[in-house]
Amino acid sequence: MQQAPCGICRNQAECELVPALVIWRCPQCGQFCHDQSEGRRMVRSSDEMVRLSAWVREQNAAGVVPVRITPETSRRVA
Repeated sequence: MQQAPCGICRNQAECELVPALVIWRCPQCGQFCHDQSEGRRMVRSSDEMVRLSAWVREQNAAGVVPVRITPETSRRVA
């Protein structure tokens, strides 16, 4: 586990690399992951960051931990 800027909000978070996945544990956004082959997630606006972060927290509260973010999911939430 290492410290790195969160893939959504850019605040300091824990990042873990496991085969094919990057798992994030962010105090603000919650726990989420994405496929390493898709590259690092780029949030294009503060509005998109707020929506994606809130969606991850909602999914975590519903028991989906970590929630997987795909490019399609990210576009839909934004």
